[in-house]
Amino acid sequence: MRLAGAWSRRKADNITRPGRHGGRLRHRAITAGLAACLALLCAAAAALSLVPAAASVSSLAGRPVPAVQLQAIRSAAPSCPVLSPQRLAAQLMTASKFDPHATTADGGSGVAGLTRAQWRQWMPAPDAAPSNVPANIVALAHDVCNLAGQVRVAGVRGNQWRLALAAFHSGLRAVITTRGIPASAVGYVNTVAAYANWYAQQLVFGGARVPTPTPAPTPTSHHASASVPASPKPQAKPAAAASTPSATAAPAPEIPLASDFDNLGVTSDSDPTVGNLDGNQSAFSAQALAADGATPGAKITFDGVPFIWPDVAPGMPDNVTASGQTISAIGSGKMLSMLVTAGWGSASGTATVVYSDGSTTNFTVGSPDWFRSCPSQAGPDVVIYTPYRNQASGRGDFSACVFFLSVPLQAGKMVERIVLPNVSTPVPGPGTASLHIFAVTIK
Repeated sequence: MRLAGAWSRRKADNITRPGRHGGRLRHRAITAGLAACLALLCAAAAALSLVPAAASVSSLAGRPVPAVQLQAIRSAAPSCPVLSPQRLAAQLMTASKFDPHATTADGGSGVAGLTRAQWRQWMPAPDAAPSNVPANIVALAHDVCNLAGQVRVAGVRGNQWRLALAAFHSGLRAVITTRGIPASAVGYVNTVAAYANWYAQQLVFGGARVPTPTPAPTPTSHHASASVPASPKPQAKPAAAASTPSATAAPAPEIPLASDFDNLGVTSDSDPTVGNLDGNQSAFSAQALAADGATPGAKITFDGVPFIWPDVAPGMPDNVTASGQTISAIGSGKMLSMLVTAGWGSASGTATVVYSDGSTTNFTVGSPDWFRSCPSQAGPDVVIYTPYRNQASGRGDFSACVFFLSVPLQAGKMVERIVLPNVSTPVPGPGTASLHIFAVTIK
């Protein structure tokens, strides 16, 4: 889709070269021609030197970020490695010019231009209102992070942030099908990138310039999807927000983990041999999980805590193995909860929650064995129960479970990241206990 007026293209002047003729050219004519060409070149060079840097599509001047939105942007941007405050600001600028009442042609609304389907999937709290500006910014950050993770999992090579933008605009399926940025998203991606370059130069984002209000292109529509297949696009535009947005960022319950997935723990019954959750080429059955409600992208609630089941196809990395890595987790609440399981016996270790003020809390994260401790659906803290699993030899008639884990957080503090214990490598070897995390929620 082209973005009307969102960016400019500069075309070079055509240069006509003289052809060869049978006759002899006079020396005077050659000299005159060369002189004319040199004059034209000099004039062109002089003209180009007068073009200001802001006119280049590589840096497009945006509007100053409102203070409330700037605070929310800084809080939400660390949700995943591909995001930064200036990149998130650029996407908001492209969507709405920071106008909470903006609407888009494809049913998007609010400061982030999210459709109803996107808001329902990524709203940071069950009671979050679409009019809440910080909540919209958090939802946008989580959507983009999830798309970046899915693009990586799908093996699409290139700049992960630009590819995530393309998926946000034209749908994940289009990016995966073209193995890159589809033509319909090129204009949108370039526009957001140009704004990001400009915001990176501003003082509020660590640059050296003071922003000045500048007319900007009209916000453009996008066709977005967080999963394959694309979610149906709403038929009607949401009404413009009428209430005053809260100045406090809403808590972010479901933490996107897709960019950190490093283990393949779910396989299809038709291709059971590609998984390796336990070091013995065994994995959950996608069909058995679906029978218990755990389909890709499904919302699962246990003990009042909402989770999002990994939104990836069977046979792709779908969980995080505790290997000493750090996970970005922006949010505040009373409890940190996880959907976990363990392979080859129970597994546990000491994890650390790091808050935005630099303080930390250590806690034990662990899980029972995924099948030895899975007698039935009524087992302690069993969230998902499957009557069988997939093995290298095919179906294995051993029940397998995903468990619930919850630990308290320090009241009133914003979580910034979680440091996991080093229990095993992402692909554990036979006989090695491993701890797997499928979803994280702060509530």
